[in-house]
Amino acid sequence: SAIPLDGIPNLAYDTATNRITTSGYQYDVNGNMIRSLAEDGVTWVKYEYDAANRLNIVRKDDANQTQLERYQYDSTNARVQSHDFALDRYKSHLNAGGTAIAEFTEFTVGVPTWTKSYTYLGSSQLSTITPNGQGGEYTEYNHPDRLGTRTITNQAGGTSYEQNTLPYGTALNAESTTQNNNKRFTSYDRSAQTGLDYAINRTYDSKQGRFTQVDPIGIQAASLASPQTLNMYTYCGNDPVNYTDPSGLFWGFFKKLFKWLMKAIKWIAIAVTVAFIVISAVWAPGSTGFIAKLMLGLLDFLSKIGGAMSFASGGLLAATEGIAAWQIGLGAIIAAGAAGAVTEYQTRNRKKKVAQASRKICHWIQAEAGRLSDFFDKLWNKTKETGKEAGGIVGVVWQWSSCSGGWGAADHRNI
Repeated sequence: SAIPLDGIPNLAYDTATNRITTSGYQYDVNGNMIRSLAEDGVTWVKYEYDAANRLNIVRKDDANQTQLERYQYDSTNARVQSHDFALDRYKSHLNAGGTAIAEFTEFTVGVPTWTKSYTYLGSSQLSTITPNGQGGEYTEYNHPDRLGTRTITNQAGGTSYEQNTLPYGTALNAESTTQNNNKRFTSYDRSAQTGLDYAINRTYDSKQGRFTQVDPIGIQAASLASPQTLNMYTYCGNDPVNYTDPSGLFWGFFKKLFKWLMKAIKWIAIAVTVAFIVISAVWAPGSTGFIAKLMLGLLDFLSKIGGAMSFASGGLLAATEGIAAWQIGLGAIIAAGAAGAVTEYQTRNRKKKVAQASRKICHWIQAEAGRLSDFFDKLWNKTKETGKEAGGIVGVVWQWSSCSGGWGAADHRNI
């Protein structure tokens, strides 16, 4: 098939200066696309939004302000009704958990009639059920690839629908022998009138390869560690080959989650540090071995979680340094704390035999933990490219307390 236009013949140039005179897109102060040029380069299309910045009306920006479609939503942003003005048809959507499970069609003259149902396995659509015109039902089966439905087969085993698209969803062809399938790119519901895809929390334009609205959580979705998030209209961080965004919140949701977890880790670290300072100040020197080791162990553990979160939220390979550069393995931390406890027990109770036996066990645990730690160090060293101590304030606290002797650092000579 011939590759179609990418939807951007919308740029008009001044032939003398080679400057753009008409961009083809206009936006409101909330970042919603409110006007665009159609593919003919002449007709303007106008987009109107409700108070929640959800696409409400699409119309031609002509003398008659001809309406193309109108949409209504529930409190979860699920679309509950669409009105196709060209066909004078109302389509009602029955949703469960934000997922469409049935459609009913009603014309101006008539009553709502069931026209389609969907079955799912988890989030994957398995089949579509429609009336067969004889009082029964007709079932067609979805065969998705990793990005969504590409082929639909019928009960006889034949192919009833097949689509091929460019990476961002522009259709190369869509062959259907039995039904008008509105589930297109990554199973988005595509409007035949506007060509826009309904992505629940936003609207997606496959011809532009991006959303028509910004990420609903705004600037919180952006991260300098992942530059693609700085453009809040992008689809899947401009990687449509490997990822999908079924709800229009892919990047924003995970960035918000990771930021919340990082804040929680930071405050836990601060609380542990304050407790560590108080204990070190109140307890007499020489009796803090056990507590100090456990505190440092917890700080080190939190710094590793911080490194892991930095990795997952956009720090990429840089954050592996915060995970890999373990000063002490987890087993060694346990051994240090156990040995410190044994030393205090020996000092206070003079149970030398018990202490000696326990110390031998601790030496063995520490040796095994060291071997395990070395193994993971070698494994991580093969993947890390740039070094950085992850975990923010936790990493700083750990380095200062363990390397500079601050805040009653653990005396490992007790082991």
